[in-house]
Amino acid sequence: MATKTPPGFNFFEYFEKPELLPLTYTYGGVKHKGLPADAMRDEKTTDAVTKITYTARLQDNVELKAECTTYVNYPVIEWVCYFKNNGNSNTAMFSEIKPLETLIAGKNPIVKTNTGDFHSIDGFIDTIHDLTDGVTVRSVPSGGRSSDGAWPYQKLMFSDFGLNIAIGWSGTWFSEYTGIANGVAASIGQARCNTYLKPGETYRTPTVTLMIYTGDEDCGVNLWRKWFYDHILIKENGEPLKGKTVSFESGGGLEFIKATEANQLESLDLIDKEKFDINVWWIDAGWYKMKVDPKHRRDNGPLDDEHWWIAGTWQHDEKRFPAGLRPVGEKCAELGIDFLMWFEPLRVFRGSELHIKHPDWMLHNPGGYETNDNGLLDITNPDCFDWLCKHVSGLIKEYKIKWYREDFNFPPSYRWENNETDDRIGMVENLHVQAFYKYWDYLKQDNPDLLIDSCASGGRRNDLETMRRGVPLHHTDFGYGYKPVCQAFAYHMSRWLPYYKSFLQVWDDGDQSYPANPPEDAIVHEVDSYALLNNIGPMMALMFPKQYCENKTVAKFIDEIIMPAWRKASPMMLTGDFYSLTEPHRDSTKWTVFQFHMPDANEGMFKVMRNQQCDIPSVIVWPKAFDPAENYTFTNAETAETYTKTGKEVLENGVTFAQEKRSAGVWFYGRSQ
Repeated sequence: MATKTPPGFNFFEYFEKPELLPLTYTYGGVKHKGLPADAMRDEKTTDAVTKITYTARLQDNVELKAECTTYVNYPVIEWVCYFKNNGNSNTAMFSEIKPLETLIAGKNPIVKTNTGDFHSIDGFIDTIHDLTDGVTVRSVPSGGRSSDGAWPYQKLMFSDFGLNIAIGWSGTWFSEYTGIANGVAASIGQARCNTYLKPGETYRTPTVTLMIYTGDEDCGVNLWRKWFYDHILIKENGEPLKGKTVSFESGGGLEFIKATEANQLESLDLIDKEKFDINVWWIDAGWYKMKVDPKHRRDNGPLDDEHWWIAGTWQHDEKRFPAGLRPVGEKCAELGIDFLMWFEPLRVFRGSELHIKHPDWMLHNPGGYETNDNGLLDITNPDCFDWLCKHVSGLIKEYKIKWYREDFNFPPSYRWENNETDDRIGMVENLHVQAFYKYWDYLKQDNPDLLIDSCASGGRRNDLETMRRGVPLHHTDFGYGYKPVCQAFAYHMSRWLPYYKSFLQVWDDGDQSYPANPPEDAIVHEVDSYALLNNIGPMMALMFPKQYCENKTVAKFIDEIIMPAWRKASPMMLTGDFYSLTEPHRDSTKWTVFQFHMPDANEGMFKVMRNQQCDIPSVIVWPKAFDPAENYTFTNAETAETYTKTGKEVLENGVTFAQEKRSAGVWFYGRSQ
């Protein structure tokens, strides 16, 4: 393993015997721990992982299976458990199923939790909790989406080691940490569970992933980043996904309700003509038929056809796309551009085609559509699931889609809970989440080159099981043009989920402050160097093709400055070590400086932002990982300014950056030749 287990906690022992697995559950009123000692063991090892599967038969013909994984080059263990009813009658009651319930010995424990994404400036904020004896910290996301108001990635830290903890469950998980005399009592599971299993039914637990590390928190961050890149980040052509540039043409309407075949092809022709370096062409919500059956319109007024949120008729709008989306997909393929298209199949608006044809496929709140316009598609229904898989996969093939983008714009937990009985608590959710994984797995299996973008009102369903299948390109719906907020969110994403899309917009008014209620009151600046340099990221959004063609000054800046800088920076931002050289903040009066360092090459970059209202003319930062015996050359990506310092000077005196207010810079460094 890459790191030795610290004294007092050998988490690899969890897998040595089935009875040591820290699973607990109550069945028929009796609490159990681990698997029976006589569970069958199957072990398979590759160059990267060892997979151990324990299988045991419990009473009443229930099969309990635990799939456990360790990583050859990383100090990581993870496991998921399945309870299956192989009998012909219902089981007794299961409750309190926790894949992790254990005591972890260590001194001075603290746990770091995070608020996740919930369309707020307070999204993605860390909180450090001191777990003194008797203190309990419990986290649960809101509304059934796994990173809505809580974050399924946490840090449990002690005096001499730390744990990165990830919860793989795309529904309502819980985590709980209680300080005890010599450590922490920790537990993780699905938040609601009190159910029997029907014949043939399976209950799946959340996946628990533990990474142990020594050293400071930055060591844990960068060990996680390396493991995530090697083992979690989705693959393209067998390799981890590389950085990409993205653009689009909305047609000028809300979302993409004004997109047409003509304006899409015209913009793609401009990309070809101008040699605009775009890797992904993005069509978001509104390409489909947005029609509501008149019988289902509200009593208090008409509902017209021009709203992107009228989901549930997954057919293209023939008026705008007479030949479907295939001409767009074919044009993208001709230009070597990935075609990305938005779907939201789990939300069904009343009066849409699915609602009219298949009311039996809907899960509603009490009162049905009278109390809410949206039903939840019941993908646990076999007929519904089969239709969804084949229909969407058929559209992917027909339209030549490379990126399937799935949104999820409402909280499902109310539909789950209102369609369960007291003896089936948590089971509707459990079966739904399992079906969600099967659906994405089907799409990928049926379309082997397909890439998936995970979106749920921004970044509200980004647990590790979802991230094994997709990337969180649109990691938030909040503050696209709030540059300090974008920086704060990028700080957080860079530490946990380093592949995401940047935002090009800039909102600030004449005195360089933020408007009270963006974007309605915002002044949206023209794209400028501040926006573009702030915008350099793993996936970089670029301007509309028409803007690029019309604004030759900005186009020249993109071609000559931004694209060369991005090509060099994006691999570093994905694979390098990450350090924030300024304290995390979301304050327009402060500087923000990030460092990405490539240890093997002993080179890297700084991303330096002096924000809109920052009156401090310069900032001194202390970079990490410099070799005191080496000489380093620093180069500004925009001005080509260079200078040389010894590693000793950098470590002792820091590096000073001075630039204008409301500006951004990218500096590369490497060993002097």
